[in-house]
Amino acid sequence: MVGKESSSAHLVGVNLFSSQYAAPGETIIIVKGQKDHLTIIATLHGFNFLGVINLLAEKVPFHIYTKQGWVNDNGILTTKLNLDTLHLHSSRTPLSISSNISYSSFAIDNLYANPLLVVLLALGALISSFYYFIYQEKRVLKSAMKKAIIRREFTPYAQAIVDHDGKISGCEILMRWQRHTKLIYPDTFIPTAEETGMIIPMTLDLIDDVYQLCKKNHQFFTTDFELSINICPSQLSKEHSDKLIEHCEQFSKNPDLKRINIVLEITERQIINHEQDTIDAIEKLHNIGVGISIDDFGTGYSSLENIRDFQIDGIKIDKSFIDGFPHQALSGDIIDNMLDLANRLKVPVTAEGVETQTQANYLIKRGVEHLQGYLYYKPEPFQSFLRNKKNK
Repeated sequence: MVGKESSSAHLVGVNLFSSQYAAPGETIIIVKGQKDHLTIIATLHGFNFLGVINLLAEKVPFHIYTKQGWVNDNGILTTKLNLDTLHLHSSRTPLSISSNISYSSFAIDNLYANPLLVVLLALGALISSFYYFIYQEKRVLKSAMKKAIIRREFTPYAQAIVDHDGKISGCEILMRWQRHTKLIYPDTFIPTAEETGMIIPMTLDLIDDVYQLCKKNHQFFTTDFELSINICPSQLSKEHSDKLIEHCEQFSKNPDLKRINIVLEITERQIINHEQDTIDAIEKLHNIGVGISIDDFGTGYSSLENIRDFQIDGIKIDKSFIDGFPHQALSGDIIDNMLDLANRLKVPVTAEGVETQTQANYLIKRGVEHLQGYLYYKPEPFQSFLRNKKNK
């Protein structure tokens, strides 16, 4: 033991308590003895003291290293290979000691001595399990979506859009995932599709499917018909816009489909790049007769900036605002402000999510030109929509 003399000025008062219990996690102070003006004080942590007690409660063989080799607990020099699990070497004396201690018991004793550690480990395990579940679920979804693109499982649905007289003036194409016999709705897969970029080929395939169905049923389009398709902002980038334009151009090149007006609704779940490439892409789309509309107006990124910078052909008021009317006064005020802005800019407005006649009457009175919602029609497979269109 190595000690040093210290002046009494550095000493502090210590309260000593005697107890028959060893408290895990608490420090035990033991006064060993006093000689003249010197006092020897040894400290031992409660956890270590508990470990000593546990070791003494059972036979734990050990070895001490000497110049001749390892000596076991019976004082016999052994030349056998030392298979002990724990080896400690002194940094001050030529002494080494080893013992065969169970690490599992050590870990259990450590947890017993530190209740907070148990809580932290349990919390860490719970968080890890949660993130693993989320990651695993996303990984499985991504894998399934990649296969679904190859198998063309994403299919077009349509919800009719009507004018103020309730007459069908067009429809919005909605993407659904027909996985075997199960129909999966977009809230389940669209966010992942946009995050991974898979939305790009999915949308192009959807446009192709819509075109083929329109071509087969071209006789149904006897009057001008507005066909709205959602796109994400990244499809207007330099990397992807040429393919988008090429797929949309199929409609304008087919004389049988001259009464169909394609409108691309830009979703605002992502930030729209306002660089020149985006502006050029929109101009090219306009040149082939494709309109550009802002979907879910008022809920996404930079709606006013988009109207300012791009030549917008329409806006669609999001369902969340229509839902709150007339019960929420604030929803009515927001709708009025949107309609006032659209009127000043001379931009046509479509209101989605119309479910009551009260909502429809108010919107029509305020000058909304197109309405969409369950009050009129529910989404249905696009093929069924075209087949039933002549009877609507």
